[in-house]
Amino acid sequence: MNQQHENNPFMKGYIYGIYCKTTKKLYIGSSISPMKKRLSDHISDMKGAMGLLNCKRNYRTSSEVLIGENYIHWKIEDFPCETKKELHYRETLWIIKGRKECQCVNRNLPVFIPKKDQSLLDLSVLSLSFSFLEDLS
Repeated sequence: MNQQHENNPFMKGYIYGIYCKTTKKLYIGSSISPMKKRLSDHISDMKGAMGLLNCKRNYRTSSEVLIGENYIHWKIEDFPCETKKELHYRETLWIIKGRKECQCVNRNLPVFIPKKDQSLLDLSVLSLSFSFLEDLS
């Protein structure tokens, strides 16, 4: 790997999921931060939105998955890339696929794709089927 790639933080990009085993809801995200840190951020956002912290946080849909504390958090795929836009586009594809195959709670897409164009996307590039989630419940 050349020096330019080594210094690019998006080469550490990945797509992750948070799944509630009780409600069967799924949240999909992307990050370049360590997974433990990213999950901690989601938990802080949830607690802050509920008024349980000294600082107010905005509500995030990941709270719908975390609230019952019966969730799993895992890396769906590594996705080294060059830019945040590339990482967000990949996350968008996973969210669209999640909406079709399971109860994905993400309300917003990181990259806007008009609804009429979403059916034209080739989601076969995504290597994982969400059918394994049924075995987790």
